[in-house]
Amino acid sequence: MAGTTEPEILESGLSKLVAFLAQMRVLVTSETRNSELEQQVRELTEEELETTRATLREPQAATLEAQSAVGAINSLACA
Repeated sequence: MAGTTEPEILESGLSKLVAFLAQMRVLVTSETRNSELEQQVRELTEEELETTRATLREPQAATLEAQSAVGAINSLACA
């Protein structure tokens, strides 16, 4: 940097630092948003799992009832 004065060097360094800090702010904001989105996805996934479990339990309960009824009918038929 021949011919560059100390204030110019400091100003250039300060400019680069300000630009770097702006990039860091954007990165931190982006990571925060990503973290929030990941949490929302986890919550949705948990809700979907619970809904799916409840939906699957209903047919299982109906199947068990039907099996019990068939067993009772068979017992009566054999008696």
